[in-house]
Amino acid sequence: MERRDEFLALFLRHQGQVEAFIHGLVRDRVAADDIVQEVALALWKEFDRYDSSRPFAPWARGVASNHVLRHFKARHKEGPNLSPEAVQAVLDASNRDAHDVPSRHLALRHCLESLPQKSQALLHLRFASGMKFEEMSAQLGSSKEAIRKAVARLRDGLRDCIQRRLSMQGTEA
Repeated sequence: MERRDEFLALFLRHQGQVEAFIHGLVRDRVAADDIVQEVALALWKEFDRYDSSRPFAPWARGVASNHVLRHFKARHKEGPNLSPEAVQAVLDASNRDAHDVPSRHLALRHCLESLPQKSQALLHLRFASGMKFEEMSAQLGSSKEAIRKAVARLRDGLRDCIQRRLSMQGTEA
């Protein structure tokens, strides 16, 4: 695969993560969009320095964090910005969370499969189908508040189940 094709494949796969990282740090949407464009160009220009034995997304977010910091430094008189330490903390958390995603997905799948069929169906209606509590109430013949409480209990139970699974695997929740 040519280096250009490799870059394109990696960038397109991780573009959403890079954009979300930048937009999460920069409140001004227009400025954030400009930074996204700058970062895309910088990643292309710096791609020869990228070590393909390492994950692309953390490298791309690292480049993005440098551009965000430059943006903050250039506009420091316009109001409060995040400190370099805060940007680094977000970068570290983003890289750590991205690493845990596959483990969390597996834990969630296991926890969902261990639920009774009725509970799975309730969660499916709410989250997969996007039904509102009013619609669920009419379809299931229960009060809106009873359904809301049941969904909240299921979410709490899933969160606890996921945390237990991850702690058994030695992954922090």
